[in-house]
Amino acid sequence: MKRMWFMMAVAMLLVLPGWALASDTGETAARVVVPEDARLLYIEADDLHPEYVFFSEADGAVYEVELNESGAVSQLEIKLVDGRGAASASIDEQAARAAVLSIYPEATVDFVVLDREDGLLEYKVAFSADTWYGAAKVNPETSMVFERELFFLPDASARGGADSLSADDAKQLALGRVAGGELVDFEADTERGRLIYEGTIRDGRCEYEFEIDAATARFLEWDREALEPGESGAKSQQGQPTQAAELIGLERAKEIALNQAGGGTVKKIELDREDGVQVYEGEVILGQYKYEFEIDAKTGRVLDWDRDEIDDD
Repeated sequence: MKRMWFMMAVAMLLVLPGWALASDTGETAARVVVPEDARLLYIEADDLHPEYVFFSEADGAVYEVELNESGAVSQLEIKLVDGRGAASASIDEQAARAAVLSIYPEATVDFVVLDREDGLLEYKVAFSADTWYGAAKVNPETSMVFERELFFLPDASARGGADSLSADDAKQLALGRVAGGELVDFEADTERGRLIYEGTIRDGRCEYEFEIDAATARFLEWDREALEPGESGAKSQQGQPTQAAELIGLERAKEIALNQAGGGTVKKIELDREDGVQVYEGEVILGQYKYEFEIDAKTGRVLDWDRDEIDDD
């Protein structure tokens, strides 16, 4: 039904006067990142950042391509017309990670979390490569990646150089992790000669504090705390995934922590209670860094994640 209504809207759109679908240099640039069969639906003119919207009948997806002031692709969003979450979850985080990596094998997964949106569960996966980063939504029953968003870094600021990630890109990267979130604080700082972006996001239920390394576009910290009543939302878990009452167990908590760190060794882990919530807290050692974490003991969600450099002394 959703697809039928979409196709009817497209048909009406194509016959309405005033919609300019003429090919130009911008369309040529945008077509580089969409399937060959994709048909241009319309162009949203926004001065220096025009957006080209395509539809591919072959894969049933809408492609929204945004160009920067230089005429290069800066952002790509792909949405399956029939894509959505599910009422329950039958796959784990590793399967959601694998689903994204099957599309982008060159990427590194930065973060995986099971969340609820519009009453349905979905895995949200943040990932990155050398010259771009992105976020995806995965159906927790079928492993289908039904929504993807990619942000392309300019050639001059390709990852690996100093100050590679702009402030605007850092904001978008952080906001991509919180559906309906609002950025309430943001600043740039320097730690040991490296540019770090710090900020706070609120979504009405929780507050998220983050740190992003500008040179690598990696999250150094991602802390979540439920808001007290009256702080832009009640301190509750309404709208968050409902899981079985049983705890996930120490071994599963270790897997989640190692998955988040990208390897390493769990040095310590224990079951504790924070603000009335049972959590597994501990440390992961990877190279010269120590990661301290808190994981919800029932849902497996990463609640706190802090990275510190190990002092050789």
